[in-house]
Amino acid sequence: MYSDDLGMRRLLCAIVFIDIVGYSKLMSANEDKTLRLINDFVTQHLNPVLKSNGGKAIKAMGDGWMLSFPSCFNAISFVTSLKSQLAQDALNLRYGIHMGDVHSDGSDLYGDTVNVAARLEAISGVNEITISNSVFLSLDTEQKNIFSDQGEITLKNIAAPIRVWSTSEVNHKSGAMITNDVPDYSRLALKPFDISAELSNFSKYFEEVLEQTYQNLVSKDWLKVLKTDYEGPKDYVLKLRSRHVSGLIQISAILIRNDGVTLWSDTFNVRPENFASVTETITDQIVSQVLIKLIKYKKDFDESFVQ
Repeated sequence: MYSDDLGMRRLLCAIVFIDIVGYSKLMSANEDKTLRLINDFVTQHLNPVLKSNGGKAIKAMGDGWMLSFPSCFNAISFVTSLKSQLAQDALNLRYGIHMGDVHSDGSDLYGDTVNVAARLEAISGVNEITISNSVFLSLDTEQKNIFSDQGEITLKNIAAPIRVWSTSEVNHKSGAMITNDVPDYSRLALKPFDISAELSNFSKYFEEVLEQTYQNLVSKDWLKVLKTDYEGPKDYVLKLRSRHVSGLIQISAILIRNDGVTLWSDTFNVRPENFASVTETITDQIVSQVLIKLIKYKKDFDESFVQ
């Protein structure tokens, strides 16, 4: 392990992405019940199995989790143990695993290894595990036997094709997989933070919220996110703004459709001395609501053409 020019550590690990299948539908049907179900899953299954396999929870993303492990053996042991516990559970999950170098700032992980793991989760079948060839080659014979070769697959935003193995056939209709078809995704422009002058000393934390929001949204295979002051074709715009109001830092988030209609907005008031400790909480709330609104709107829009 060493530090790069930006002061970030570089290390080798196995990255696991877990996604809840049908999250938005569950939330729409019964939000309170779904949140209780997820909380029970985390406390009764995810955390204990994660600890027993030497894993670390990097972040929760509303409808999924990003985890790291010191080895591929630990990662596969974790996922298979979790799957066996959830055989009769109401949650349906997808798993993606890749091994390689990552950049770490002490709390989050970045780099192609993370991106590949997210894409592998996105093409995985329901309640199935999809892994890269680097993970497969690191396993013992018993662990290898549950996987079948899916061949080389070109993943969205990944330069070279990757040989993939899975516990079932991968989802060839996933937007995370590059095909000759027109991609089926929505375009979201994530605008730079609008920060009032008196809050310039907190720029670092606003950038953390922006970057965490981007990383969580860009992992979705059906969403193309542009983190820029984007003026090209787009379906949605997410604007983040901060102001100093009555001694508090007020953060506003607004999701706008391309025709100017506001789909969602919210305001978060934070004491300046607490800001550094709540950036992740604010990010999770923003990302969760944005995903719920986008998926619901896209579903309603698509169904209007079927009826």
